[in-house]
Amino acid sequence: PFLANPFRDAVVQDAWQTPIDVPEIHHRAFCECRTVIETANGGVPDSLLLYGPAGSGKTHLLTRLPRHLPQKQDEDPDRRQHCVFVFVRLQTSSRLLWQHVRRRFVSDLTRRDQGSSQIERLLAHRLSVSPIELRTLRDLSPELLLNEIDVVRDSAQLPRDLVVVLEHLAFDRKVREASAWLMGESLPEATLADLGLGPDLTSDREQAAREMVTLLCRLAATTMPVVFCFDQIEALQRNADDKDAFFHFAQMAADLHDSAPSVGLITCLQSAVLDQFKCAVRQADFQRIAKRHAVLHSLTRHQVSALVLSRLELVPSLREQAGEQPYYPFTS
Repeated sequence: PFLANPFRDAVVQDAWQTPIDVPEIHHRAFCECRTVIETANGGVPDSLLLYGPAGSGKTHLLTRLPRHLPQKQDEDPDRRQHCVFVFVRLQTSSRLLWQHVRRRFVSDLTRRDQGSSQIERLLAHRLSVSPIELRTLRDLSPELLLNEIDVVRDSAQLPRDLVVVLEHLAFDRKVREASAWLMGESLPEATLADLGLGPDLTSDREQAAREMVTLLCRLAATTMPVVFCFDQIEALQRNADDKDAFFHFAQMAADLHDSAPSVGLITCLQSAVLDQFKCAVRQADFQRIAKRHAVLHSLTRHQVSALVLSRLELVPSLREQAGEQPYYPFTS
């Protein structure tokens, strides 16, 4: 009989996926990723440049971080979330970088994982309660939650419209419209009025996106670090000789590094364009986005064996027929 092919879905498109994982593969590089989070959690910006050949598993490695963070939360006696995680796949124009980062930042802030969004967990962290307790609190003591949002507004120096949108998200009302505004989408005047927001007077959307991303970093950094994972930097290039794309990315990432004390950057790049990337960016920017380096090496035979076995385990009918041939239907 035909069997499902456990090797068919080998490409990981997004760091929020949960692929079959072998933790010993690229373990040293993953430790560097964790160090970036821990350093940023201490109030010091940190960064990692992660590079390897095409298909070496850079995106796959990043998927460990969203899974690692809840484990850290479970180990913490106060069950605190340890960072805001943002995954940015750079399939955009280098001239629209800030708008793209803004959309991805808001999308990951508002996405629901394990029943709550990152922005809800951020507010819960500030109030020293769990996300479940936060939902109870907003029903029973809304004034306490409003007071905490006011404290956040003052500490992060947030403008009025952003505070109004945060209130909508915190109280789970008009979430779709509030999220669209945060992402920078143009909304009808009636929708803006319904949200309690002023008219959209934006003329330079790229600059507006930069300001909003900086504000959101300041908002999160009053409580916990923000870690941006930038994937497929080479996709920004219009052609193989396009150095401007790398220049604009490095400039944007360096600005992010400086936007708040608790910011971490993890940048993934194909090793084939590493030298071109170094030559295209300013030295000062490179130093900000590549404080640490990690390379994804080819797998050892032992790691390949562990990977193949982990995939074969997905097909119970194969395991039942394996007997003394661990790689069935393959030979060693």
